[in-house]
Amino acid sequence: MQPFDKYGCICNVAVARSFVVNATTLRIAAMGAAQAPATEEDLSAMEALLEHSLLAGAFGLSSGLEYPPASYSAPGEMVRLARIAARHGALYATHIRSEDLALWGAIAEAVDVGERSGCRVEISHLKLGGVRNWGRAPELLAFLDRARERGVDVAWDQYPYVAWGSSLIDYLPHWVAADGRERLAERLLDAAVRRAIRAEIEEEVGNGRHPLCAAPWDTVRIALVGSAANRHHEGRTIAQIAASEGRDPLEVVFDLLAAERGAVKTLVFCVDEGDIRTILRHPLTAVVTDGRAVAPYGVLGQGMIHPRYYGAFPRVLARYVRDEKLLTLESAIHRMTLMPARRIGLHDRGRIAPGFAADLTIIEEGSELLMRLKSALVDKEDVALPQFTSCSPGWIKYMEYYYSDMLPCLSTCKSPRASTRRSNRPWPANKVSMWS
Repeated sequence: MQPFDKYGCICNVAVARSFVVNATTLRIAAMGAAQAPATEEDLSAMEALLEHSLLAGAFGLSSGLEYPPASYSAPGEMVRLARIAARHGALYATHIRSEDLALWGAIAEAVDVGERSGCRVEISHLKLGGVRNWGRAPELLAFLDRARERGVDVAWDQYPYVAWGSSLIDYLPHWVAADGRERLAERLLDAAVRRAIRAEIEEEVGNGRHPLCAAPWDTVRIALVGSAANRHHEGRTIAQIAASEGRDPLEVVFDLLAAERGAVKTLVFCVDEGDIRTILRHPLTAVVTDGRAVAPYGVLGQGMIHPRYYGAFPRVLARYVRDEKLLTLESAIHRMTLMPARRIGLHDRGRIAPGFAADLTIIEEGSELLMRLKSALVDKEDVALPQFTSCSPGWIKYMEYYYSDMLPCLSTCKSPRASTRRSNRPWPANKVSMWS
């Protein structure tokens, strides 16, 4: 970590100093992307790599157990790695094995890893996906509270949206992605393999165990593809694509994933707003974006990125603090600053105090930036936005949605959301349900 500390002036040190080691990276380094249990030799290699990374300055261990090849791991594998993290006082942050149909078993697994390893556990972006889980947030939180009463150091975070961002590959059996993206594409171009996949999916749907049972094709929207040939699908659901082309939805999925070698990002609408509020009210819920690096230009500006990347914090402040009084302003700010800083181990962040880093966001009503935002997004005036001079028209339209929650908090405009909807630029039909 020395280079980041030495040259902190060229990057955000708060980001640079909070790297975690992903279990998928360890697994691939030790044994590739094979669909197989880790041998003792594999586990020893992963443990050694994790130990080295933590000694080098990493802040913890993370996992994405819903996605191949991490989904091939047994729970005991994570216990072994979490014990290494615990020895260093590091955090284990997990995207659990399922957030919908197998949610309850996945939550229990996360708690069990913490209980058996002694490691602090953070359940990333806690949610209850799928209609069958809606309304059960109190039950979920009670389970986690009981674990804490037993001494398990488990906590969680949340982004406040009814859609999650994921990958289209989630709808195929895990074995399809084994051995890497090239093999995935080869399999999907084989008619016999397609028939086998279809048969397996139909059986799982019949047994109520397939993701389609929680989030059918009309809830799955294409957010990002890599090739220009398929970019026209961005913003459309699988059901819409299939209907417009007169094709079977699974054939659409097979073709897209084969053409993009598995790299198709999605937005999936299957979370209940009431559960979001219930989870947010819990005193241990931190607020996060769950976002990767994006920009309003170039490669990082492609696709329909989830609004949480820019809008998670403004949405909490506007909707749940100002409008609904669900949280106090002080509680909301704490959940965005000191709470996550303490959780990950950033001991000089999250407070305004002597000796702490001056990572401050100061927004003054009537400031030039806010006036420009109001003019661009509400009054529709052509103005230059600071640091956004290379924006495409499409990006400016995205900003309308990302900042629609923030503007009423910070500007003098009475109702920017209403003003935006009355403007001559209609909201795209595929945006309304998420941002409303």
